[in-house]
Amino acid sequence: MPRDSDGDGVVDTVDDCPTVKGPADSQGCPPKEFPALGDSCPSGDGAPPYRAGSNTRGDVCHRSSQTASG
Repeated sequence: MPRDSDGDGVVDTVDDCPTVKGPADSQGCPPKEFPALGDSCPSGDGAPPYRAGSNTRGDVCHRSSQTASG
């Protein structure tokens, strides 16, 4: 029986991460984590000028055209 060192169901000969569990669709490696960028409050903080209405007392989620989500 082929060896599966980490017990993830992906045999070591095709497992790119044979000592760490991960799904077969990522060659036996765990999913990569990355920071998600999107329409969140900090997406425009520190990048003025802010879009109209996004820098008011009622809406403090600063949105800016100077950011990727702008």
